[in-house]
Amino acid sequence: MTYTSTYFYNVSHANSLVINFLSMKGRSFMSDPQNEILQLILSYREVNQALFQTMLKAAQCNNVTPVQLMMLRILSESPGISLREAAETICLGSSTTSGIIDRMVKAGMVIRERGHNDRRSIMLLLSEKGEMLWQQTRDISVKMMSPLTEMPEHDRLETQRLNQRVVKILQKVREVINNESSSTSI
Repeated sequence: MTYTSTYFYNVSHANSLVINFLSMKGRSFMSDPQNEILQLILSYREVNQALFQTMLKAAQCNNVTPVQLMMLRILSESPGISLREAAETICLGSSTTSGIIDRMVKAGMVIRERGHNDRRSIMLLLSEKGEMLWQQTRDISVKMMSPLTEMPEHDRLETQRLNQRVVKILQKVREVINNESSSTSI
């Protein structure tokens, strides 16, 4: 099974679990706030899956994987970042990110360059081919996503505002969890 098919299987399986759990609403063990949270989670999962599928199609047009597409974007926006910074940005481990970069270097999309001030550091840069692939794939993605502009502007702005609020709330939750886990491991 490839990464992509595994991802779709996992997302599909997780969605069915959430849907099955949501279908049990009204049962005495689930309070209204729990049901509201589960419905919100399902809504975000559905949006995430639809966006991923669109991104996958755009990436496939240029024979890159969705994760390579994300890396192309990151390196386009932050040329010269380190492997560690790229890994943090893409939310993957350094060894996983290193493997992705290795394949992208081999395919001629990325260049590893020694740091000018610190010869031990390695900077990651897009090659000409990588820059071209990023621009082409970004254009395809924007074209595929253009129906979103059919939403009224106030709805788009409100959606962005609410999404940013959700992200801030979840970042605070993650910080609390990280703080709790680091204090228990001491």
